[in-house]
Formats: sequence, structure tokens, C-alpha cells
Amino acid sequence: MQKRRGRPPLGSDKTKSEYLDIRLELAEKDSFKAAAELAGVPLATWVRERLRRAARRELEEANQPIPFLQTKK
Repeated sequence: MQKRRGRPPLGSDKTKSEYLDIRLELAEKDSFKAAAELAGVPLATWVRERLRRAARRELEEANQPIPFLQTKK
């Protein structure tokens, strides 16, 4: 049997299945892309990391739970 090439598939608990559609001005998107390139990550990763930081900060300030930090069982 020949070994398959490429990254092994992620487990179902690791795949992302939700989309967030937003409208941006061209200058905003270009700026986000440039920042992502500087960080050395794909645009989607850069946006997700920044949104997670902002959500965590705002939810902590409001003493609210942070769902994406909850452990999965």
C-alpha cells in the first residue's frame, strides 16, 4: 500500500464549520491582508486571532463566560 501524501485529515472536533460574512471597504481588506502577511499567517487566521482577542477582552471586562475557552468533553 502506498503512503498518502499531504497533511492527515483533522478530526471532526478540530474542523471549522461556521462562516462569518462581513462587508469591508477595499482599503480595510488591503490593510488586513498586509498585516497578515507581516505576521506570516493567512488572512483568515489573522482575522480570527484578532477577533478572539477582542472578544476575550470584552467578555472578561463584563465578567461573562468565554465559550471558546471552555474545555470540550
